[in-house]
Amino acid sequence: MPAEELLYWVTYSADQYAQWGMTDLSMDMGSGQTLGSYYLDSAVENATLYQVVRNHAEELKMGWNEANEADYEAQLSQLKSSLAAQMGVGTASDGESASPDPEIAAKTDAEYVRFLAYMGLSENSFSHINEVSYLFQNLREGLYGVSADLKRLSDDDLRCASLSMVKAKRIPHIRGCEEEAVRLALRWGADPEAARRAGILHDCTKYLDLAEQLKLCDEYGIVLDDLEQKAVKLLHSKTGAAIARHVYGAPDEVCDAIYWHTTGKADMTLLEKVLYLADYIEPSREEFPGLKELRRLAYEDLDQALLLGCRLTIEDMEERGVPVHTNTLQARDWLKGRNP
Repeated sequence: MPAEELLYWVTYSADQYAQWGMTDLSMDMGSGQTLGSYYLDSAVENATLYQVVRNHAEELKMGWNEANEADYEAQLSQLKSSLAAQMGVGTASDGESASPDPEIAAKTDAEYVRFLAYMGLSENSFSHINEVSYLFQNLREGLYGVSADLKRLSDDDLRCASLSMVKAKRIPHIRGCEEEAVRLALRWGADPEAARRAGILHDCTKYLDLAEQLKLCDEYGIVLDDLEQKAVKLLHSKTGAAIARHVYGAPDEVCDAIYWHTTGKADMTLLEKVLYLADYIEPSREEFPGLKELRRLAYEDLDQALLLGCRLTIEDMEERGVPVHTNTLQARDWLKGRNP
């Protein structure tokens, strides 16, 4: 993998954590791992993942194409326009035949180069990294037409397949959830490999619309209550569990953890608790009231952390006037009984 890309992923992780004031590289992240070593491990894993995607796309003849090129150029033009706007300059035009002012174009290009330099990237590396989001899409559109045995995939291949099903902006969350699930599993004695695969697959159907979700529920015999039939955000955990089981051959404990990771339920298994919390506290989560305490409790008292997570969810939904699923209420009540 190119060293420049590896450096980019190190700085990416550093920027993410710096937003939360986490800059002490010796900070204990759990299981003896420091923040500094997490930066390096995460960078290697992300760079490796991106290379796996490129390799799969090439092998399956789903690589960079003309449509990808056109869309990338449009996105790049939009980025440069945004940078120009931040500089307080625009594009000169003469009516319908817009023609960029050479001086403004030069300033915009210079700002673009400074933008890349801030991220530690050359133009070629920036393009190389961004092309992967298009390769994910290419794989998503063509993956299920290939003859590969999807029930025997390695972790890297499973990750590639799962991430090909979501939007690029979701990738940091899924990667963060995967690694957080492994750390929690090691802390509390769950199977770290089961936790990893549950984290990889937990959001694989996140971007299906309601009609697509309901179709999968019908196909796999998933029985829904009245609220679930109308609330699309409650369905991806159920359909994701079905895809994990029937497409990727995941074992029951992994599928059950995925199934309950959104609402929770009374008397969850250890792996179900691990995934529920990992989804809640993973590093890329935007700050919200209670998150710092939730992250602390997750490594000190698992059930207390779960109880706080349920309470935070219920409070947020009630404030927004959104119905709370009965399974979440039952999870809270069950945990309250264990933590009077």
